[in-house]
Amino acid sequence: MIDSLLMLIVLTNLFLLGSSSINTCIRLVAVQGVLLGILVLISHFSIHTIVISTGSIILKGWVFPWLLYRTTRGVNIHQKVKPVIG
Repeated sequence: MIDSLLMLIVLTNLFLLGSSSINTCIRLVAVQGVLLGILVLISHFSIHTIVISTGSIILKGWVFPWLLYRTTRGVNIHQKVKPVIG
């Protein structure tokens, strides 16, 4: 299970390199945050890791992307970013 999550994290990094939309980049980073929180929960299961991984999932998967979406709407950023891989 841990290896599968690590492969998903690597694949989201590859998708992030090829994406050209800012909103897509924000979504991919949010997915990575959720996957990392789940990875911590799976690797060592205790009450402390449940609290840490839940906080990580909430912050990285919901709060930070919401703030970034709100900021991009506030400054009217609608342009595409140049992908690293063509």
